[in-house]
Amino acid sequence: MTVYEYTNDLCSKETYYTDSIGSSYQYFKSYRYDHNELALSYLINADKWLFVAGYYFYDDNGNLILEYGEQIAEVQAYLGFCNRYEYY
Repeated sequence: MTVYEYTNDLCSKETYYTDSIGSSYQYFKSYRYDHNELALSYLINADKWLFVAGYYFYDDNGNLILEYGEQIAEVQAYLGFCNRYEYY
């Protein structure tokens, strides 16, 4: 089950559970905005460890051009990512 929380019509938090009744919390993603554009997200697990911080960059037209995530916690698997977007 996923529960979404909104602030000023923008998703501010997603909480993920391992069951359908919300009794077993798994992790959550929190979102921060700058002028109504997503600027930062981070993923925190049930043990309160910050795993991945995501950063979002836009062109002059407000189009998302780069989504970059970096691993914060020391875990065995690398959790980083980089997505580039092009518009024609």
